Amino acid sequence: MKIVIFSILAAGLLITSVCNGASVMTMTTNSNELKIFIAGSGSISIDWGDGTLVETHTLSEYNENDWKIVYSVPLNGVLSVYKGRTYAYYHCYSDISSHKIVITDGNITHLACEDIQLTCLDVSGNVALSELLCAANELSNLDISKNTVLKKLDCGRNQLTCLDVSKNTELDYLYCGFNQISVLDVTGNTKLKVLFCSNSLLTSLDLSKNIALTGLSCCFNQINTDELNNLFKTLHSNKGKKEIMVSIIPGKVSYDRKIAKKKGWKIITYNNNPWA
Repeated sequence: MKIVIFSILAAGLLITSVCNGASVMTMTTNSNELKIFIAGSGSISIDWGDGTLVETHTLSEYNENDWKIVYSVPLNGVLSVYKGRTYAYYHCYSDISSHKIVITDGNITHLACEDIQLTCLDVSGNVALSELLCAANELSNLDISKNTVLKKLDCGRNQLTCLDVSKNTELDYLYCGFNQISVLDVTGNTKLKVLFCSNSLLTSLDLSKNIALTGLSCCFNQINTDELNNLFKTLHSNKGKKEIMVSIIPGKVSYDRKIAKKKGWKIITYNNNPWA
């Protein structure tokens, strides 16, 4: 009887949580010092996973000038400079071990959790997320299928072997370089303006649907000469400044840069990896 009552109560709590629109974000870290940046609306609760008191904070809404995320030349990667302390949440652990952070409630629209040794990140409950910066971690999986309004994603320098962006049709900036991704399908991301997918394991790339693209870096993958020429053929020829970064394939016949240049693309060629 007690078990039945407990089950009913637990189910009732779950239903109440769903009906109230409560969102849950989780992340697991091996770092003993964290700095996370969050923008949005409403109040959030943060359980740092080490037995300390759960914190409650009122989120500040995103403001571009306050957030102060300054991007360098898009094709050369991203440099994040945070001056908006109002978005920052800090925590230090007294021990060196893995901790699971749980962030509940609130309407989170922007999240930056870079370089904090994350091994897991679950943002499936944060459907209002429009910007996610989780670069330089230890992520081997990233599910963003529920984040359908996501516009900017930087998940570079992780351990990803695949990345599904088919549900993220609002994406205009995607940085997924320095991973182990062998296949990347961006044919559904027609609003994409900047794509940085260098230093991975790609063998081909179809950009025939990316008519808004202005910046592309696909160097230091495993794209051979024929596939690189095929990539050039899929580039759009719309007016405006457009740049593409490629790398020379040692010992192979040179690619035909005229294909891209006739479409108005400026080609930047690298012999050596400047980001290695």
